[in-house]
Amino acid sequence: RETIAGLNFWNALQGSNVPELVKWRYNTVVNYAFPEGKLSGLNVGGSWRYSEAPTVGFPVIPGANGNTYDIANPWKGNKDDVWDFWAGYEMPLGDRVHWRIQANVRNIFGGDDLFPVTVQPDGTGGFYRIGAPRTWTIKNTFTF
Repeated sequence: RETIAGLNFWNALQGSNVPELVKWRYNTVVNYAFPEGKLSGLNVGGSWRYSEAPTVGFPVIPGANGNTYDIANPWKGNKDDVWDFWAGYEMPLGDRVHWRIQANVRNIFGGDDLFPVTVQPDGTGGFYRIGAPRTWTIKNTFTF
């Protein structure tokens, strides 16, 4: 009976996108370096990564010949919305040495969110992933 349910599921998915595949994903990056004036050498920037909510499962419709699935009305997980920011400064140190420092914050608004990957047949969460953590880095370089 479970074999029939699995076969019904895969037959229903024929010609459609696979679960967990998102249709829309956006990435954008912006950076500005101040070329002159009091802020000369400073750069600031940020990025935004967005992914729409993925399909994490389908409602189950019990039947006499095994379960069928409501492919037209899937259960959706959470959208992923990640913001990064950075600021840096660079300047020459003499004739042959160039110094650069930059602070980066990745996923600045992130936390310890859980994102559903799959759901149980009744729609409750089945398997989760932990969202990207917020990270801070400082990079300091000397070139010569």
